[in-house]
Parts: sequence; C-alpha cells; structure tokens
Amino acid sequence: MMTLTKGDLFSDGLRMALTKVASCNGLYTKVAYSYMRLLKILEKELKSANLQKIEILKKYVNVSVEDPSKFQLNETKTDFLFKYGVDAAAAKKELEDFAGQEVTIDRDKFEVEKMEPAKLTPSEIGTLEFMFNQPSEEV
Repeated sequence: MMTLTKGDLFSDGLRMALTKVASCNGLYTKVAYSYMRLLKILEKELKSANLQKIEILKKYVNVSVEDPSKFQLNETKTDFLFKYGVDAAAAKKELEDFAGQEVTIDRDKFEVEKMEPAKLTPSEIGTLEFMFNQPSEEV
C-alpha cells in the first residue's frame, strides 16, 4: 500500500520526479509496467482531488471575470481573493485540511534499487518515498 496526501498530488516536485522515472530507459519491463499502472491511478486521484478542490474554492473565492475557469488572486498575487463576508482563516483551514487528507493506493511498493536507471537525486527519492519499500540496511 502506498500513502500520500492530496496536497502531495498537486506538488510540482512530485510531477517532475514521476516524469523523470517515466521517461527513463532501462527499467525492467515488469517494473515499467507496474509504474505505468501506478501513474494511471495517480492521474485518476489527481483529477478527483482537483474537482474536490475546485468545489471548496467555489464556496470561498471569487471567479475571474476574464476567465470563469480561474479564481481571482489578491493584488500581490500571493493568495486568493475571497468573496465578501468569507472568513479567510476558516477557508484557508478547510483548504489545508483538504490538502492533508491521505490518499491510499492499493499497489505494491517498489524497491528503490529498481529505479536506478532513472538516476534519481536524493531530493527526488524523498519526494517519491511513498512508493518505495524501506531499504533493508543503511549505507
């Protein structure tokens, strides 16, 4: 079983590390097939989480006049522009709680050594840690 948070699903670091592994040559066929299956599951989870996030945002945030598919940002572009009368702290708390919700994927974890052809950095391995078994010994 693999576990990560909904917030992790939206992470650029996760997307980049997953793409790096997906585009590498040299993975054993069985590993590559299992990895491709995991990517399909993660894509479904991301789509579902994105729809849930949009529903939360619709409750609290103004929609862009120019593009109704986007939400308005404040003047400094650092936060959403909340609707009049909305408790911004409560809205942010609901978004944080949402991002912290765990997603469990019913797939076997990979041995980190099987991903060696991808030449992952320590940072990328940390980002993908949810999908790896713990090594049996320390180096």
